[in-house]
Amino acid sequence: MWCVDCWTVHYEGSLAETGEVFDTTHVDNTIFTFQLGKGPVIKAWDVAFRTMKVFFYLAAQVSNPPHISCNFIFEVELVASPLDERARLE
Repeated sequence: MWCVDCWTVHYEGSLAETGEVFDTTHVDNTIFTFQLGKGPVIKAWDVAFRTMKVFFYLAAQVSNPPHISCNFIFEVELVASPLDERARLE
């Protein structure tokens, strides 16, 4: 997927309590591309990615709304961002 203002990452999501991986791009070496604020990612990603730089690594535990009974850990490597693309063009 290519789009303006897209962020591209490698990531792994696991359950904090058990360490069980529920989603990852590492197994098949894919990347995940998304637009911030458009809904495809959790709100914590919308906030955290606004300050990340390419090849920055983020590991964070995210608590869920009351109707979900577990916490998640996301390990994320930022591969490309619109902020870095704009800086290159200036």
